[in-house]
Amino acid sequence: MFKKLRNKFLTLNMIMISILLVSAFCVVFMMTYNNINTAVNIQLDRGISNIQPKGQRFFNPFQSDPNMNRKEIFPHIPNNEGPAPDEPSSLKLDLDGNIMQTRSPYEYDEEFYTTIKDDAIKRIKSNSSNNNTKTSHIIKYDDSYWKYLIISSYETDTSGNEIAVYYLSISNINTQIGMLQKLIITLSIVLLAALILVFLICLFFANRSIKPIEDAWNKQNQFIADASHELKTPLTTINTNIDLLMTHGDSTINEEKKWLNYIKDESTRMAKLTNDLLYLAKVDHSSENNIIKSTFSFSSAAENVILTTEAVIYEKSLNLVEDLDDEIYISGDESQIKQLVLILLDNAIKYTNQGGTIEVTLKKLDNKTARFIIKNTGNGIPPEDISKIFDRFYRSDKSRDRKSGGYGLGLSIAKSIVVSHKGTIKLKSEPNKFTEFIVELPISQQT
Repeated sequence: MFKKLRNKFLTLNMIMISILLVSAFCVVFMMTYNNINTAVNIQLDRGISNIQPKGQRFFNPFQSDPNMNRKEIFPHIPNNEGPAPDEPSSLKLDLDGNIMQTRSPYEYDEEFYTTIKDDAIKRIKSNSSNNNTKTSHIIKYDDSYWKYLIISSYETDTSGNEIAVYYLSISNINTQIGMLQKLIITLSIVLLAALILVFLICLFFANRSIKPIEDAWNKQNQFIADASHELKTPLTTINTNIDLLMTHGDSTINEEKKWLNYIKDESTRMAKLTNDLLYLAKVDHSSENNIIKSTFSFSSAAENVILTTEAVIYEKSLNLVEDLDDEIYISGDESQIKQLVLILLDNAIKYTNQGGTIEVTLKKLDNKTARFIIKNTGNGIPPEDISKIFDRFYRSDKSRDRKSGGYGLGLSIAKSIVVSHKGTIKLKSEPNKFTEFIVELPISQQT
């Protein structure tokens, strides 16, 4: 499921980014193409200007009235003494296509001129119905690409009469086409490299985006599976004992008291698990906005919880060392903070060997933070378990699960309480030496 979700996310990103990249490269290509095309057209215009007499007008010789639409031709560029080497070749033709004048820095054979002028005249005649007196086209000749510009115009002959002529300008565009081809290849390579890079980046971020969702989903499924397993065990025991009682129909309650005690013990364990699950769900859905907040003494809350556990501590022959600063106030849910202290203290009592020591410390780090520490001697927690100790249903000491009656939810509840109060909780432990839980919560001024 998550792989499909990641692939959809990746595909959507790639489509959008590909469209943007292709669009950007198309814009670059079109701008370059237009610049090159404009430069070639300027060359062709200069070729016409070089062979055309100054002040000449152009017209459509195929109109019924040759005096219609006479215009001054594009701004005339004065002729120099001779054509420059980079200038296009220029021809003047009569209406029959015969060459009247040639101006070219290169020598071309008659077939070259014939091929281009025939194509040019054919195209300008085909456009005569649209009143076009100027046309250009690209033609391939002898493995080379040429672009020509032809216009129809009037010229005054030696007798003073106006005659219709064609002016034809021809330029080789192999270099320009080569530039465009190289540009296409370059843009294609850059586009391919960019898409590969973008794909890798998108894949990396897609995996990172999906990972928290996948982890949350897996934890939820694991939570349901673990809760079902833990509930199934006492229910199985209860059902088994009930079946035994039902086979002893003539027995009295006192005679079957052992089985009833088993049922009661498992019912109590199941009730505790259910309450822990409900409490954890309540804390998980708490936030700064919906938590019942009040300003209370953290010092007094911690002291009250410690007092309720002194009998158990004495019974296990443990040493309790307290160092609680007075008048430390925080803002939040007092019942949840007491539950936090009880969970950490109860955890310390369970895992401290007889005759060991439990240290409880509450200090002000500064005027903004209160630090609460519970440290106990004992076997400690293996380094490989430290990162998992706050996971739900996780228990480091599997051999003591049933004996201690725990389900591995206490520390998960503790962390949820700390997070809901905008605090932090950390664990330090050294095997066979000590375990230390450090809680830091923001201080609130007393009102």
